[in-house]
Amino acid sequence: DFAQASRVRPFARRIATTKIMFACCCSEQDGGTVVEPVAMPVISEEKAETAPMMQEPAKEEPAPAPTPPPPPAPKEEKAKEVVKQEEAPAKKAYYFDIEINKDVPSCGLKLDYKSSGLSVAGISTEGAVAKYNSSADASKQIQVLDWICSVNGEEDAQAMVDKMKGDRTLKIKLWRDEGFPITINKGSGPLGLNLSYQPDSKSLDVGSIGEGAALKYNANETNTQLQVQVGDCIKSVNGVSDDADKMLDAVKAASVLNLVIVRPPK
Repeated sequence: DFAQASRVRPFARRIATTKIMFACCCSEQDGGTVVEPVAMPVISEEKAETAPMMQEPAKEEPAPAPTPPPPPAPKEEKAKEVVKQEEAPAKKAYYFDIEINKDVPSCGLKLDYKSSGLSVAGISTEGAVAKYNSSADASKQIQVLDWICSVNGEEDAQAMVDKMKGDRTLKIKLWRDEGFPITINKGSGPLGLNLSYQPDSKSLDVGSIGEGAALKYNANETNTQLQVQVGDCIKSVNGVSDDADKMLDAVKAASVLNLVIVRPPK
C-alpha cells in the first residue's frame, strides 16, 4: 500500500515536490518494505512571486530488482494425494477373442451356470485350455471368473457347452472384469443382499437388494458404476476369495466389509 503524504498547512499554495521511488520485497512473514515519507520545503504565499526555483535533487540510479524467490515446494498433503490417485486400482473390463485348436478330447474347463451366463469356475491342468494358456499372451489367457459369451457363433449356454465338447476348433468370445473395491459398514444390522452360489463357485451372486447396509451404501454413493447392482458377483470378502462358502461366512462375521465386485457383460 502507498503511504499517504502528511497534510500541509491550509495557507500553502504551491509545493515543490519530488518523486519517491521504492522497491518492495515480499515474503510470507512480512507484507513489504515500509517507505518513510521525505519532508519537502514549503514555499509560503507571501514569497511565492520572488522565491527562487528549487533545484531538483539529482536522481539516483534505481536499485537492481531483487531476484525472485524460487517457487515454494508442493505441500506434503498434495504429494500424498497424487500418490494415492496413482496407486488407486482402476476398473478394467473388456471383451477379447481367442481361438483354440483342440488336440485333446477335453477343454478342461469347470463352468459356473449363472443368471448372466457361463462363468469359468476352474481350469484343469490337463486339457486344451491349459495348453492354450501356456503359450498365449497373459492378457488373452482364460482365467477364473471370465465370462464365455459365444463359442463358434453360439450364445446360448447349453449350445456353447455342446460346441466346446464336439468341435475341434473353438472360436471363443470372452468378457473380463478385473473388479472394483467397495467398503460397506454393516454394523450389527443386515447387509440386505440376497446372495446365491453353486457348489465350487468362486463368487457370490447378488440376486436382489433389500433393506440393509448395501441399500444405504448405494444411496450415499453418487457414482452409479460403483453401486452394488443385481447380477453383480462378489469376488472377495475381506481378503477371502476363491471359495464361496468361506466368503459367505466372512460376510456374516464382519461388521465392516471390504468387497471386490466383478460385473458380468450386459
